[in-house]
Amino acid sequence: MENKLKLIIAELFGVEENTIQNDSGVVKGDILNWDSLGQLQLILKIEDSFNVKFTMEEIKQMQDYSTILNMLTSKTIT
Repeated sequence: MENKLKLIIAELFGVEENTIQNDSGVVKGDILNWDSLGQLQLILKIEDSFNVKFTMEEIKQMQDYSTILNMLTSKTIT
């Protein structure tokens, strides 16, 4: 799951997977184009790729890689 998530981020934002850190995201601003619009595109791509849906409250919290991974993990583990 981690590799697939990093691949999605890398492809969407045009970065190398190994540059994605746990705190990479909107707030840190270390990945070009990972802004509010990029965030929306990322969430939609994750929902489609993993066949999950996030609530608006969850989406508001998903500001960096590690939080996104944790939310995704909670959605996919039954």
